[in-house]
Amino acid sequence: MTKIRRGLLIGLFLVACTAAIGWISGKVDSGAFVSSELYQEEMSFENPQSEFQQRQQIFVPPEYGNLFAVTSGGRGAVLWFVQGGVIRNVRVGEDAVIVQRRGRLIK
Repeated sequence: MTKIRRGLLIGLFLVACTAAIGWISGKVDSGAFVSSELYQEEMSFENPQSEFQQRQQIFVPPEYGNLFAVTSGGRGAVLWFVQGGVIRNVRVGEDAVIVQRRGRLIK
């Protein structure tokens, strides 16, 4: 294998690894998993046509405990959870979201 070919393969490998790490890290935000699939709700307001709302899905492990506060967090909000004396926070953006209690905390 020539030096140029080997260098090209190593460069492509590093670019692929960087892209994979960026994709994975873009999915987790402050202990919550942000799904790439949108959640769709159908709503009716006593008119013949239904309205649809798409929401970003955020999964928070049940082990985070009970939601005890919601505060402003710049361009969104911060959800505060407490469990057994441990306080955790989850940032959410300004888009409409649905928080689902799924997943698990691995210690």
